[in-house]
Amino acid sequence: MSQMFDFEVPSCDGLAFIPLSVRYHLDAGDRRISLAQWQALPMADRERLSDFPVPEAGHDAAATADCVACLDRALAAAGSAPALDEQSTASGTGVPGLGEDAPAAPESVCRQAALHGMAPPDEAAWRRLGRFQRYALLKLSRKDKPNHDFRAAMQEFGLG
Repeated sequence: MSQMFDFEVPSCDGLAFIPLSVRYHLDAGDRRISLAQWQALPMADRERLSDFPVPEAGHDAAATADCVACLDRALAAAGSAPALDEQSTASGTGVPGLGEDAPAAPESVCRQAALHGMAPPDEAAWRRLGRFQRYALLKLSRKDKPNHDFRAAMQEFGLG
């Protein structure tokens, strides 16, 4: 599980929940699966999927394609429906808000920081974050209520 952030470990203990590294590849491949589909996979498949590398810069289309193909094989072997296709949501990668030219933290990250009584990352801090770190903060800030992992993620990334 080399691609798991420290703040994820308690939430993903035993890979009961979908790690952000797998979510990244699902989003980049414009796919989605349910939690029930994930939990129906054998542990060896969940571990294998969790080990696909996530780039810190740019986008690795080959790693995403390999991860999605591995997921499709695992779902078929488990007798589950394939991962559903979704409409692309972002700058060529299917990953929302990760354009390499994004100069500042998106509104959702700023809003989530405010919900936690934290200052949002300034432009310099946002640019210093790796692609996967920005993705994690974006994923954790999707809803208009406090996310239980957001503060820990900000602290792990040196932002809080």
